[in-house]
Amino acid sequence: MITEDTYAVMKEKYGKFGSWAVWERAGGTPSSNTGSMDWVNEAGLLRILKAKFVFVGLNVSNTRGNQKGGFKEDWKNFHSDYSRQKDFKLRFALQDTPYWGSYLTDVIKEHVEGNSREVMKHLREHPEKAKRNIRRFEEELSFLGKHPVLVAMGDNAYDILRKYLGKDGKYPIIKIPHYAARNMGKEKYREKVLKALKGQ
Repeated sequence: MITEDTYAVMKEKYGKFGSWAVWERAGGTPSSNTGSMDWVNEAGLLRILKAKFVFVGLNVSNTRGNQKGGFKEDWKNFHSDYSRQKDFKLRFALQDTPYWGSYLTDVIKEHVEGNSREVMKHLREHPEKAKRNIRRFEEELSFLGKHPVLVAMGDNAYDILRKYLGKDGKYPIIKIPHYAARNMGKEKYREKVLKALKGQ
């Protein structure tokens, strides 16, 4: 459970970048209501939120205007309104599991880009930016308590986390497929995610 004080600090510092694995239920289609933020105002929200697992994407992505320059609405990351978004698969994978309510964030905050290859190329060319973002990421984690399990969403996020945070064993790091992975329906995605997280 997240305390009221921790929630307030996280919202102030990271509300425009991070979020929580809580969504409204799907309606008529699997992707419906993914962008709804009504859950933020639900009574008892803090009892749902937790910090044992942190699901980590590579970078803040410009999802058809949802994120460019940072979100205007707190906790909007991973809750896209775009008609072709795949955030709904992450919702489906975590719904009714112990991971529902976990913290969601990206390791790279300073590079808005939808193409992960371009992000990785940029980081190779500017390693100082990667290190600066890692320091910022660790500061973000520090507000959540001691060494949460990092769940890297996709190969690139996993590689970055392993390179900079995996050497001393400070953080357990698990890799799951990215929810935008092609040719993987929501049922298969859920199966793979829960298999990777089993026993943690």
